[in-house]
Amino acid sequence: MNNPKCICGCENWTRSRQCGVLVCDNCGNHKGLVMCYCGWTLDGTLDGRQRLIEAGETIDPEDY
Repeated sequence: MNNPKCICGCENWTRSRQCGVLVCDNCGNHKGLVMCYCGWTLDGTLDGRQRLIEAGETIDPEDY
């Protein structure tokens, strides 16, 4: 399997049990995403869930 490098240079990814996304083992980057409903954001603000809701995404309140 071809694992492209993360923006930090790491090549190791692990699937998150929290959100199901491939996450960099070194820096926590979520592969292919800018923000995630678990709260992670590429810019480090950690308000991804709220930003997705404000953008019109429907997130089941029981998920978190």
